[in-house]
Amino acid sequence: MSMHHLSELFFAWIVSFPPNIILLVVIGILFIGSVLESIPMAGMFLPMETTTVFFGVLAFKGIVDIKILIIVAFLGLVIGDILGYYVGEKFGEEFLRKHAKKLKIDEQKYDTIKHSIDNNLIKVLLFARSNGFTRWLVPFLAGANRVDIKRFNIANLITAIFWSPAFLLGGFFLGKSFEVFGKYIGLGIVIATILAFIFYKSYKHFEKLDILKREDFRFLLINIFGLYLFFKMAEDVMDLELITKMDMWIYSHITGLYTPLLNKTMIFITSWGSFIPFTCTLVFMGAFLIYKRYFRDLFFLSFSIIGSSSLMYMVKNIVQRPRPEHFLVKVSGYSFPSGHATLATAISFGIYLILKDKMKRKRSLLFFCLVIPILISFSRIYLNIRYLSDVIAGIGLGLFWVSLLAIIYEIVKNKSDKYKIVN
Repeated sequence: MSMHHLSELFFAWIVSFPPNIILLVVIGILFIGSVLESIPMAGMFLPMETTTVFFGVLAFKGIVDIKILIIVAFLGLVIGDILGYYVGEKFGEEFLRKHAKKLKIDEQKYDTIKHSIDNNLIKVLLFARSNGFTRWLVPFLAGANRVDIKRFNIANLITAIFWSPAFLLGGFFLGKSFEVFGKYIGLGIVIATILAFIFYKSYKHFEKLDILKREDFRFLLINIFGLYLFFKMAEDVMDLELITKMDMWIYSHITGLYTPLLNKTMIFITSWGSFIPFTCTLVFMGAFLIYKRYFRDLFFLSFSIIGSSSLMYMVKNIVQRPRPEHFLVKVSGYSFPSGHATLATAISFGIYLILKDKMKRKRSLLFFCLVIPILISFSRIYLNIRYLSDVIAGIGLGLFWVSLLAIIYEIVKNKSDKYKIVN
């Protein structure tokens, strides 16, 4: 189901209420939220940017008048900053001394902000409104440092004139763009985007705590990439989108590549992903890790396999896609996603992450861990055991799960190392 269709149902539900009630609720939320944004600490937790953009979309749909919203937002911003100023004037110094560590404002940073406010108040206030933390902090510090109230009010009015329409107009034009492109954005992509945003914010949180390093960001990128691959394929398969047409075209034309030698080769390659070869690989890796006493790595590899297998079987039973009818190797069960592609990707990726810092020939290891899942995945398509989308979804699922585990592994490892240093 496209997001355009879902959004139309949602907006139809909204307009089922009386217009005056809708306007009153929107104005109330916008005004109160705009005021509270400038109150100490509250501005950090209010998602007013997102809310204001949404109200801009409502204006585009003709549900509310954007001119009224801009006036209300302007008044809320001006009044909120004035309140923030007076709160800072009364409680500023005492509050900052008490919460300096939590706010991460040391004496040097405080002097820098104070100097900027004294010399470039309009510029500082203009940029401060773009961030939840600085939005309340700058008016608060201006009050705490007894900045001339007339000078502050002039800066307040000028910056409010700029910011009051900014997010509303952004939402208005977003609604206009959504009318054109929304029909091509499915629910799966939206879910993947939301999850990716949550993972990103969680990553940034742990990075601020010095539990994750900047180089760990690559795991987040792989995680998001795998997430998008999987959800895009899942959505297109369930909605019979373009990828299913590609699946059927490959399914009907792949037999043109068949030769006795190539058939035997592909049957041999696909057997690498069968139970016995996989088990032998895992037993060998497990024995190596136990011998070297790499118990964390052993748990990492075990959870990589258990987690990816569990997700794969769960999705199979939800989607229940039949396999291709004509195949060279007899198999059973559902088709989406490919179990061989999922496990081959998860195991290869997991082995690479474990061994990359323990081997000198990293490029050879990387090449091996890339080629194996690609060959196994292609063999499934060649033998008409799987569709292309099944294989892509399996690769995405494997990448998603192992990269997520890698991030968790780094968090646990770095927290443990930090604890040892402290003690």
